[in-house]
Amino acid sequence: MKYIPQTCVWEVTMGCNMRCGHCGSSCKTALPGELSTEEALKLADMIGDLGLTWVTLSGGEPLIRKDLPQIIRRLNKNGVKANVITNGWEITEEMAKILKDAGVSTLAISIDGTKKIHDKIRRPGAFDRAKKAFGILEKLGVYTASITTITKANLGILEYLKKELIDMGVKLWQVQLGLPMGNFTEHPDWILEPGDVKDIIDFCYDTALENKIEIQPADCIGYYDKKTDYINSLRSVGSWSGCNAGVRSFGILHNGDILGCT
Repeated sequence: MKYIPQTCVWEVTMGCNMRCGHCGSSCKTALPGELSTEEALKLADMIGDLGLTWVTLSGGEPLIRKDLPQIIRRLNKNGVKANVITNGWEITEEMAKILKDAGVSTLAISIDGTKKIHDKIRRPGAFDRAKKAFGILEKLGVYTASITTITKANLGILEYLKKELIDMGVKLWQVQLGLPMGNFTEHPDWILEPGDVKDIIDFCYDTALENKIEIQPADCIGYYDKKTDYINSLRSVGSWSGCNAGVRSFGILHNGDILGCT
């Protein structure tokens, strides 16, 4: 097997403007050793030299790095598409235009439930800020996605949330399991049970059949049956053939350390 990397997830900062209840990294302020702008741009050049197709920039909250547009622009210059995962708090019309001009490929905003649930998990006002951000991005023609971390707190409202996201104009929806790490350990009543995974897969399968929004179950949900095979076949991933860590993908930490997976 040839190890030819195609993509990576780059955690550009561990600093964050929220203190989410399910955050596995317990993100607060930037950690020691975070790459400077010069170092980050040099890394973007190295990523280009590797011939990666796309990079996902995450955190923490990547938009608190003022040089994020520069990083996106440099990746684009090297022929690498840059996707950003954000909580949406910093996305104003001005910021959205800056990111679009920099060449951002996809902007994914995390949405974890109804306004009440989302704001409880993240911070007051977070849901309205995210919803407004989706409207701004749709107006500018930026491709949008959403990421939902599923816990007991929102498992029962996924159908409602799906309709909300469709109404917001979201094109792609990734769902992932909340794992008992970091801040999440303080909320044991949110932890999913093994039987919940089947219900989540069934929901993803039904959503895929509807074809109103593209749904992507994250790797943590697993590759159990023909339903997950079908969902993945719609996005040219196909059935599970082994872990991709260090094979076709890898991770980059805030300080530039490279590892198989973040």
